[in-house]
Amino acid sequence: MKLRTSLLLCAASVLSFAQAADGPWFRDLPESADPAAVGKQLIENFLPRKFRYETNPAKAHLGVIYPEVITWYGALDVASLTKDKELLARLIEKFEPLLGDEGNKRVNRSAHVDYRVFGAVPLEIDRINGDQRCRKL
Repeated sequence: MKLRTSLLLCAASVLSFAQAADGPWFRDLPESADPAAVGKQLIENFLPRKFRYETNPAKAHLGVIYPEVITWYGALDVASLTKDKELLARLIEKFEPLLGDEGNKRVNRSAHVDYRVFGAVPLEIDRINGDQRCRKL
């Protein structure tokens, strides 16, 4: 009986959230709040930034860090969803140095989720453009 009640509550929650997504909250947004425009602004902010390993020599051994990875992955996702080929190309180009011997040293291989999450970026790039080099990281 408890299982049935729990399932009914879950189903009701899912249906109410599905209804909310179609609600008035995301209609008639000002142009500056358009998700695609906001996403592009965030990407443009991310692209010129240096990685922490480039700006903080004391932490260079940690390589590309979690916040940089999840920002990068989200940027790739936004550029893909908005079909912005120019932004995609620039985001992928930012990854290119990490494919070389020197850049490869900036991939932390410690067995910890904060470092293993790095794999999301090369996998997403491979999914987007089929770059087999990304699979070898």
